Amino acid sequence: MPADTEIILIPSGRGAPLMAKPLVRLRVVEVGLAAALLALVVRRAGTAGEGRRYAAAAKAQRTEHVVLDARRAPSTTGMGRACAHAGDVSPRHRTQ
Repeated sequence: MPADTEIILIPSGRGAPLMAKPLVRLRVVEVGLAAALLALVVRRAGTAGEGRRYAAAAKAQRTEHVVLDARRAPSTTGMGRACAHAGDVSPRHRTQ
């Protein structure tokens, strides 16, 4: 070793442990997990009601009721001649 190197010894400090006992640490983890689970359950219950409301609003927005009139094209043959007129009804289909 060079002459200008100084060696410093640091005491071990074994008087107080730096980490909690294993059972205490395990209990802290259990409490933390229980709190997280409770938070998830509360959040899920809150969003369930909102989800139903949002689903109903979305359904109302995309559902549209339209009444269309029953227009009909003229009945023609392949040559373009009329097959039937609006007043033509065979005797079997006439109502009494």
